[in-house]
Amino acid sequence: MKNSRKNYKLRPEDEFTSRFYGLLGRLVHAHAQLDFNVGLQLNWMGPYLGRDVKGLLQPTTPFAHRLAKLEELTEEFFATAEHGALIEFKAWFTEAARLKQVRNDYVHGRWGVPRSSFETPPRIEFVALHWNMDPEAAAAPIVMTIDELEHEVASLQHLAGEYFRLTRKYERWATARPA
Repeated sequence: MKNSRKNYKLRPEDEFTSRFYGLLGRLVHAHAQLDFNVGLQLNWMGPYLGRDVKGLLQPTTPFAHRLAKLEELTEEFFATAEHGALIEFKAWFTEAARLKQVRNDYVHGRWGVPRSSFETPPRIEFVALHWNMDPEAAAAPIVMTIDELEHEVASLQHLAGEYFRLTRKYERWATARPA
């Protein structure tokens, strides 16, 4: 029996849906990788600076808590670095917090494809999760292209490597291990 799927071609709307769900999967995976890398940094930097971080390295601990502690330890670790270093690290932590919120919203919110989605470029619609049914309080949906969603995913994927780039750039100012 021949593979009947061999000549199967996705309809444009199926290709769009497949790409959309693939991007959501990549977003979740990129956040998991970032969370893991933040935990690895805490697992190293905490003991190095004489700080107890064990409670933060539990799967039930929110990522936001790990991120906040890493920011605190990074500021301490690079306290003697040039002023620009702390500005770059602060920008990194600001972007990490923003993308954390994007990930949370996008994973827990509601997605739809507006009727105009089969126009060029196709658009998707997002509404953050809420139960306020008052029409006056309803937030307007966010409408974006699939390429805009892909840009957010790529930003999150890039973030972990950017932290390590900054640590290498400023490592000469790292705090010596406490005695």
